[in-house]
Amino acid sequence: MNVKDLKVGCQTFTWEMLGDRFTGGPDDLLRAISDGGYAGIEITDTMIGHYGNKPEEFAAALKAWGLTLVSFAFGSDSGFTSKEEIGDDLETAKRWIGFAAAFP
Repeated sequence: MNVKDLKVGCQTFTWEMLGDRFTGGPDDLLRAISDGGYAGIEITDTMIGHYGNKPEEFAAALKAWGLTLVSFAFGSDSGFTSKEEIGDDLETAKRWIGFAAAFP
């Protein structure tokens, strides 16, 4: 692979770790990442914001900013380790896998 062909995505965990100090939303992330020259974005269930139930709208926003979805990460309050929470964790996984499945 030629370095010129290398496309790099940016993850949003940096902003997520700011907690309440990050007052923006997913559109602010898309703008910053696109303006930074990245080709794609990795985003989490925490940072997806108002697009959480709207994969088509998120896809349109990505396209508008010239980005692709590189990766989607999600978590669970139990850390996927509690036997008592397996039902809820499975539903969470199904929800977010369904969201990510809307992207090529």
